[in-house]
Amino acid sequence: MVFFMFDASVASILVIIIFTVGYCAIIFEHNIKVNKTASALLMAVLTWTVLFLIPGHVLSEDMGALGEHLSSVSQIIFFLLGAMTLVEL
Repeated sequence: MVFFMFDASVASILVIIIFTVGYCAIIFEHNIKVNKTASALLMAVLTWTVLFLIPGHVLSEDMGALGEHLSSVSQIIFFLLGAMTLVEL
């Protein structure tokens, strides 16, 4: 099984392109009729996929970075859910 491998500079350019296209999809949500959440999730999945495919990276380090990222995002989401619950009471 052959995966697409590329060096870090190509990966950096791909991440920038993915982010720019995803951000534009979020900006023009009404024009292209795509939900912001779907655009953001697709952008995140594609970005992490590109980062995992960089040769020479240790998978455990990548998984650690992904775990830290998910941890910080989940902390923000749980805080906002709690704050929104208190505001509604």
